[in-house]
Parts: sequence; C-alpha cells; structure tokens
Amino acid sequence: MKITIILVKQNARKALEIGDRAYLLVGERISFEGGYDELLAHPQLLTLYFGLDSSS
Repeated sequence: MKITIILVKQNARKALEIGDRAYLLVGERISFEGGYDELLAHPQLLTLYFGLDSSS
C-alpha cells in the first residue's frame, strides 16, 4: 500500500526516517527531488533548508 503524506515545517529528521522521497519547494518551484540517499549527498541542502548537520 502506498501512502502520500505532505509535511510542511515539521521535524525534517523524523520525516526523512519514514519517507521514501523528499521534495524541497522554494517559492512555487521544486528545487530538489530525490530519495533519502540522494538528499544526504547534498550536505548544503541539509544545513540550509533542514537545519541538520550533515555529519550526524
């Protein structure tokens, strides 16, 4: 069963633990789309938009 959940301004770390894909919206545009591993490959996105330390 597939379920779609949209989280806005929630706990990014928790969302990445349970979600299969991430979409980063800046304004009305998707600036990033990909899986958890792809997001982790962009440490600047983790820091700038999610407030996560990419080394953890």
